Amino acid sequence: MNPLYLSGYKRVDEWVVHNHWDSAVTSRSLELLGLVSRHHALFLIVLIAYAALHIFNSLLLVIGALLEKRLMLIPWMVQVRNFPKKKTTGQKSNLCFFCGKF
Repeated sequence: MNPLYLSGYKRVDEWVVHNHWDSAVTSRSLELLGLVSRHHALFLIVLIAYAALHIFNSLLLVIGALLEKRLMLIPWMVQVRNFPKKKTTGQKSNLCFFCGKF
């Protein structure tokens, strides 16, 4: 492994251990740090893929706005579906806020 990566890992490990948190928080943090350390290549691939997708969608947003093409704005649009109407009688609705179903 890269010596710079190892020194950074050791510093984060020491920081987590020396902070006086709850023991469950410390142990879970060290488990997650170990998981990232064991699969650091996959972690970096996912991070780079996510960043590339975000850059691509940003490019579509800018080009779509400049060319006034609404189809290019679709990755940035959020579809709102059938939100339940507020009841005026003060009763609570049993419908799900997100999908509008029971």
